[in-house]
Amino acid sequence: MLDGLGGKIVVLYTSVAEALLDVPEELRDSMDLGVHAQEVARVLLAGEHDACALCWDDAVWPTLTALQDLQPEVIFNLAECPQRTCLKAPHVAAVLELLRLPYTGNGPLALALATDKARAKRLLRAQGIATPDGAVCAAPPEQCTMPFPLIVKPLYEDGSLGITEDSVVENLPQLRERVARVVAELQQPALVEGFLPGREFQIAVLGNGTPDDPHRLLPPAEVLYQPGWRLVSYAAKWEPDHPAYSGTPTTCPADIAPKLAERLAQLGRRCAEAFGLTGYARMDVRLDARGEPHVLEVNPNPDLSEDAGFANTARAAGLSYEALLWEIVRLGRALGGR
Repeated sequence: MLDGLGGKIVVLYTSVAEALLDVPEELRDSMDLGVHAQEVARVLLAGEHDACALCWDDAVWPTLTALQDLQPEVIFNLAECPQRTCLKAPHVAAVLELLRLPYTGNGPLALALATDKARAKRLLRAQGIATPDGAVCAAPPEQCTMPFPLIVKPLYEDGSLGITEDSVVENLPQLRERVARVVAELQQPALVEGFLPGREFQIAVLGNGTPDDPHRLLPPAEVLYQPGWRLVSYAAKWEPDHPAYSGTPTTCPADIAPKLAERLAQLGRRCAEAFGLTGYARMDVRLDARGEPHVLEVNPNPDLSEDAGFANTARAAGLSYEALLWEIVRLGRALGGR
């Protein structure tokens, strides 16, 4: 519940129904942004505020008309893949800014910078933040100067789409095969980067980076890789019946020494400042062979489902799921029309 909020909250989302047609029916609810949006609206309604879910129409004008009719005070922005691509997520935030509608989460610049993993790495390097060496491949490379093992990722996708245990490659033939698969199946270049062997952590952040709402770090979580597993694949994230799902549990707070905890917190703050993060975000960090932390990715729109990692991290910090959603609304409203 939020004091002083008298208007409607619209939970704006993008439909991924077409993308889920090939997904087993029992898995669709956990991946469907429409289901998630209805869940968020239900929680906000329980707080005695007027809230509803609205699907972003790829024709755009119907959405603008609906927003004009609804006259929302705040938009809870879950529109992550307009026109079925994450590359257009910044466009939704930009439209909301042009309409001077307060909205939750990150702005178009942060969303754009983080979506292109190669550009994100260049920004991290420019800020002196350690990140694994990497290269973009639009086709299978004829040679490779980076030491193996390497990991091959889609350049733009999130949610571990395109990531399997076979994404880690040990030699040039495996690298060429994996790059070819990513390019052919996902119609985008591949990002090839050094695979780090150490522990993996997730750093969640809340706040707008302003004097009134500075970035604040939630307790770090750790992926506890069981024998035989070494990365969080698509199956590990979305398919409960897959062995990888139980083979990659996460615990929060992580059982780590105070010195490492402080280093992770510093990394989180530096990433939040470098990308200009607002509202909420998550950083994925992995240690190299010497125990030095490297930022793998900055995620400006992590999954906010009740059973997802961000909500679990918030609970470890003493925030219930309802309190987390209301804090995200408060942070978005505090920025006003951007």
